[in-house]
Amino acid sequence: MTLPPPLPPPARPVFVWVISGYYLFSSIFAVVSLWLVYSGLIPLLPGQRPYFNSLTGSDYVCTFLILVIKLVAATTLFFRRRAAVYLFAFGLLAGLAFLIYQIVARHYMQTVGAIALPGVVVGWGVSVAVIIYAWNLAKSGFLR
Repeated sequence: MTLPPPLPPPARPVFVWVISGYYLFSSIFAVVSLWLVYSGLIPLLPGQRPYFNSLTGSDYVCTFLILVIKLVAATTLFFRRRAAVYLFAFGLLAGLAFLIYQIVARHYMQTVGAIALPGVVVGWGVSVAVIIYAWNLAKSGFLR
């Protein structure tokens, strides 16, 4: 008696594609934006120049590490790995810690002003929603 062939894995939900694409696009956008600022193609307001001049190598290393963590999280979600939940959570916490550091040490809020705050809050909301979604996928057994 032979067993039937195993069932193929379930298809990736649309939101997995959307999340992966969003994090890929956001990461590329962040890197290109920084390059455009430093190449002079995007002019800075007078108050922004001191902020960018105050950034050190460790600021850029932290920025790129957080981007990499989020890209790895999106990739692990795309490949249906349970580690995505923890990577997304770590990326959010690292981003929050780095933002607090930027506000305190680099006077970030004086540079961007309160106008940037809604965008930051929306970004946090998206991150929390992604973590909850990934957690639910892990609980359902979709993530291995």
